[in-house]
Amino acid sequence: MKEVSGSYTVEASALVPFLLAVCVIFIYLGIYSYDKTLMIQDVNAIAAMIKDEKSAGDKDVITICEEAFSKIKKEHPYISTDNLRMDVSVKGNKVFIRLSAEWKFPLYRGYGRTIYKEREIKRINPIEKMYLTDILMDSFKGENNDNRDDIRD
Repeated sequence: MKEVSGSYTVEASALVPFLLAVCVIFIYLGIYSYDKTLMIQDVNAIAAMIKDEKSAGDKDVITICEEAFSKIKKEHPYISTDNLRMDVSVKGNKVFIRLSAEWKFPLYRGYGRTIYKEREIKRINPIEKMYLTDILMDSFKGENNDNRDDIRD
């Protein structure tokens, strides 16, 4: 009969908990990065909805942001965040949007972290946007037309 030593069992009992801990850490990092990426995507989606709303008043912009935020919360479920909040402030032609949430480790409620994403949007006047588009189109064509009227004056 062959003699079997127990060295593999001892090594495995030391190595398996370490490998399991590394796998759990990578899973938590994946959940955290998913929630953070989703938050960045949501802020950018809200910003895209209000970027060209120069003609809308400040309260209208805040209403547009809140409607977009409520729609986005239903479409994109976050995995491990609580208390998802949006703060919007309007100052002149600039809009500041901030999404924040409490991120908790799944299966371990002893540790939490606040994650947030901010975005500043400059609202563009549609006439100014058309003027800038015309200038870019002329530069792509290679034309240099300095004699045309500036509609911004």
